Amino acid sequence: MRNAILYYYNLELEDISFDGDNYYFENYILKKIQRLINYELYQYFINANIYLYKIIPNKFNNYETNINGNLYVLLLKEKNISLSFDLILSFSRKFENFYKIHWNNLWEKKIDYFEESIVFYSNNRCVSNIFQYYIGLAENAIQYFNENTGNYALYFSHYRIKTENDFFCPDNILIDSISRDFAEYIKYLFFNNDIKMDKIYNILDNIPFTRDEFIFLLSRLLFPTYFFDYIENKKELIELKSKINQYEKLLSDIMIFIRKKVDIPYIDWITKKI
Repeated sequence: MRNAILYYYNLELEDISFDGDNYYFENYILKKIQRLINYELYQYFINANIYLYKIIPNKFNNYETNINGNLYVLLLKEKNISLSFDLILSFSRKFENFYKIHWNNLWEKKIDYFEESIVFYSNNRCVSNIFQYYIGLAENAIQYFNENTGNYALYFSHYRIKTENDFFCPDNILIDSISRDFAEYIKYLFFNNDIKMDKIYNILDNIPFTRDEFIFLLSRLLFPTYFFDYIENKKELIELKSKINQYEKLLSDIMIFIRKKVDIPYIDWITKKI
């Protein structure tokens, strides 16, 4: 990879590290593209001085570089900023063009895909034992989402927030409900063992949500994106399985707290179980 970076970007390196897909050196990340980058959206952020990692063109003046059959972008990390609630709140800017996103349909297609694909994972006992639990959780998320009345706006958001780097990567930006980033952030805190309920309650007290947006938040917390990601990336599921009860307790605490603020439906099986 050193030779490729020298050839395409004229950067001669001594120290370089990698995590399987991405390479890190100095203030740069050579990032394997996980999904199509919306360059129009990226340029909007650059023009509006909203901080993202800057894409550095290669010597052919192309943003994307094909190296050994994989597409990469070279990102310049100009600042070190810690992921926080205030950062997410500052990023949550309204997208002024209205269009409707049918999240429930998208989630149903994801469920259908994994139900059809479970045969490929059937030799993994851990997956087989908990697969139906997570499919049920996903179906609960769709049912809960359908309680909304359509009173919401769209915001700049992130596909996933698993690491601090994810927040600033241009291939991770999309248009969605304001609830998406806050749900992803809560999941990020939980799966990094940094969940503190006073911090979560402070977030819930200070986010400017409508009733529908609180319903979206709970729907997203219910929908087990992390489980589907684990399967797609063939990651070990034992630790995930061990967190089921803790996560249900988190959902229950959040639901009870939100109900003190707005009238949203209970999910009985969660609140009765805890």
